[in-house]
Amino acid sequence: ADNRPTASILRATQTGAGKPSAGVPPTASLVSGLADLLVAVDYPNLFDASSRNPDFVLLKENERIFTFLDLTPGSGVANTAYVARWDGSVWNALSTGMGSFVQALAVGLDGTLYATGDFLTAGGGAAVRIAAWNGTAWSALSTGLNDSGFALAVSSLDGTLFVGGAFTLAGGIANTVRIAAWSGSAFTPLSTGITGGSVFALAIDPTGLLYAGGAFTSAGGVSANRIASWNGISCSILGTGMDSDVDELTVGVNGILYAGGFFTTAGG
Repeated sequence: ADNRPTASILRATQTGAGKPSAGVPPTASLVSGLADLLVAVDYPNLFDASSRNPDFVLLKENERIFTFLDLTPGSGVANTAYVARWDGSVWNALSTGMGSFVQALAVGLDGTLYATGDFLTAGGGAAVRIAAWNGTAWSALSTGLNDSGFALAVSSLDGTLFVGGAFTLAGGIANTVRIAAWSGSAFTPLSTGITGGSVFALAIDPTGLLYAGGAFTSAGGVSANRIASWNGISCSILGTGMDSDVDELTVGVNGILYAGGFFTTAGG
């Protein structure tokens, strides 16, 4: 069980490994002095008063820093709801933005921007929790995901997009449980998927080996404690895994994998 404190922010509840999901704010005092941004907190000292600013507020939960921009219409750059582009000087809108939280972004080999999260619309059109931006407009990826997407990764070898999250179906395809691949036209499963918990992080090494981390206990039918790899054919374990959630993964230039999260023991 996850006993970490939660922070309710703008009608979203931080759950799992700090990943927002739909929720209802608790009864709590609203932070004063922010006319356009209402923030409710579940426990003391979450709000950093020293960062108070009419345009943003910083919140910290268990070493994870969140910045929430004031998205009230008429304040700041229009249509930058949940996603925006920085051109080196100013922020720019990507069409009319998204309908709800964006949890992860990735750029394809052709420059396409992919987004996943909790949204049901992108640029005003239907796009269920995953979408693509071609520089001009957003488009849906098939019928999308039936629950939140938390992580994205793109293969540098062939441009395949991988998505991980809490979903159990991607594009309505069987066995796309919490992880799936997007070929450019359809979702495909990775073996029988991942069970026992969500995928929070993805990373790909220079050879194309995909790593997944999260709260899960099984990958492709193989017992895997919160971390596993996919070689394009089957899933493999990484030692005995971790004793708690893996939230972040990255691969160094030499192909070495690094993992971070809430675990206190790795491989032991």
